[in-house]
Amino acid sequence: MAMVHAEGGDVETFKQEVLRPWMEQILAITVEGADPSESVPDEYSPVMQATGLESIFAASEEAGPRNWRDT
Repeated sequence: MAMVHAEGGDVETFKQEVLRPWMEQILAITVEGADPSESVPDEYSPVMQATGLESIFAASEEAGPRNWRDT
């Protein structure tokens, strides 16, 4: 959210239209007791998640919000 704010974006819209739907999807898989015998969709693979996080870290550092990894 700090990155959205730093870029002049609408944080409330981001939370409602991006963050909330993403959290609802990812939590459904992790919290509702997904069957471990079922395959995990590609978009939820650890490699895909790690790649996405690295992109977020890089963009966040470029945008200038406080680096939370140093706290």
